[in-house]
Amino acid sequence: MSEAYELKTIKDVFDKIPLHKIEECMKEITALMLECKTVEAAMKGLAHATTGYADNADAVWPETINWIDDDKGEVKADFSINDIPMGTIEASA
Repeated sequence: MSEAYELKTIKDVFDKIPLHKIEECMKEITALMLECKTVEAAMKGLAHATTGYADNADAVWPETINWIDDDKGEVKADFSINDIPMGTIEASA
């Protein structure tokens, strides 16, 4: 059975994730952050090309993420624009 962990801080990773799973957890979180920042860069480029400025195209990392210890090496995050759900970002670690 997969274990799920609610994470708000790096300290949560330290306190909640078992020692032998920290590296896997951090790899998956890193993969998701990189994918989110890539999407943000694309959004900023599109916003700049269409409006002349990109200040309104920031990605916002959630206050809380849930890491699922399922040994799949996959992570997902839903994203929205102006609180309108737009899709899911998926990354592999």
